[in-house]
Amino acid sequence: MCHCSTEYGARKLRVALEERFQSCGLQLHPDKTKIAYCKGGSRKGGYSTVTFDFLGYTFQPRWIQTRKGVQGLYFSAAISQKSAKAIRDEINSWPWQYWCHKELVDIRNFSRSRLSGWLNYFSLFGRSFIRNVLFHFDKRLSRWAKKKYKKLKTLMQAAKRVNFARINNPQVFPHWQKKSMGKGWT
Repeated sequence: MCHCSTEYGARKLRVALEERFQSCGLQLHPDKTKIAYCKGGSRKGGYSTVTFDFLGYTFQPRWIQTRKGVQGLYFSAAISQKSAKAIRDEINSWPWQYWCHKELVDIRNFSRSRLSGWLNYFSLFGRSFIRNVLFHFDKRLSRWAKKKYKKLKTLMQAAKRVNFARINNPQVFPHWQKKSMGKGWT
């Protein structure tokens, strides 16, 4: 990732990088190497590409509120759709059907380090964006509770049970803890 102040400077840098890579016997990936305009804040110009993915984050203009309370369009990062889907797919691949006879502590022991890692990595930029991804874990946990406890007849009853556990025992899972939830989490 390189920063340039002008489009001309970015194109010139790309040519220089291509030449340098070729001299080392390498080449830039044609699909992954792009010039993107970091639109937002005081940069209001137009360009065809204003978003890109890098290290599991999507960088793009977002309507956000700054720490000083000023709302506006700023160029910032958040978890990418590809990374969010990969996390949801991994959560779905866990052996939920075999955990019907297990306790919550077993699920916690299995998932705690993974949830903590995802939360720590993806909450670096915009903690609220990882909320929906980790909410998927809570939905799966509700389905588990419905299967485990037969008196919970509906998924809504199971979700209420999980929310009750989240409020009364926030230390069970890392994303339940208020200190890691950031602004807007309850």
